[in-house]
Amino acid sequence: MAGTRCHPQRWIVGRTGARDAGKDVDFDGIDPTGAEDEYDQLVDEQHLADAAVVNASLDDTFMHGGETYALRFVYLHMIGEYARHNGHADIVRERPGGATGF
Repeated sequence: MAGTRCHPQRWIVGRTGARDAGKDVDFDGIDPTGAEDEYDQLVDEQHLADAAVVNASLDDTFMHGGETYALRFVYLHMIGEYARHNGHADIVRERPGGATGF
């Protein structure tokens, strides 16, 4: 998770340090004993990503993959991704007991 969280904001301001994690980084080599360290890394990346755009405007643009993007697009994309994944979590949660909502 940490790798996917940091990329968009850090690309915008041209920061280095956002690692090229690969598309399956969150699932490759999972080791449950490292969960606490992984969570700490995610929180650290969230702070770095937030710091990278603290003075940015939603209309600031950056180039990635030959395309121009605005910070506003990045946040809208992230909201959509979080919503989609939260929907997946609902399916997993509802499956065993059939409960929906609260």
